[in-house]
Amino acid sequence: MWVILVRSFFIVKKENIKIFKIQLPLFPPELTFINKQIFFQKRDGQIYYFYGLFPLFSHEESDLKLFRFITSQLLVSGNVKQIEIAKAFGVPYISVKRSVNRLRKEGPEGFFKTEAKARTPHVLTDEVVERCKGYLDKGCNPAEIAEKL
Repeated sequence: MWVILVRSFFIVKKENIKIFKIQLPLFPPELTFINKQIFFQKRDGQIYYFYGLFPLFSHEESDLKLFRFITSQLLVSGNVKQIEIAKAFGVPYISVKRSVNRLRKEGPEGFFKTEAKARTPHVLTDEVVERCKGYLDKGCNPAEIAEKL
């Protein structure tokens, strides 16, 4: 179940009742200063970062991985402070800190790698198919059948 609230979203699992909350960055349409030298601007769904008059980076507004990489790059290079990023984009300080740590430990590829999830194959054997058919013939709904199997 997904519930989107202005800048946040929740992931809710029924089994273990795990709730994850990610606070998405705010990108106002006007020119916004991060500090005296660095600023950003949103234009046509793209976010552009500038150092004075020179463009530094750009990314799509919805690209959270690239946002984290770019802001971490600005921090590691010494151009901004963590608190400045947190205030300018309205994100939690701890998430900025985690992104910086990821960049320092894993490098740029740490933001863009896909984590392989351990999966177990779900195989329906002939025996299980026959049992399912039997439950369906008795009038059981799929949720009841899943619990029984």
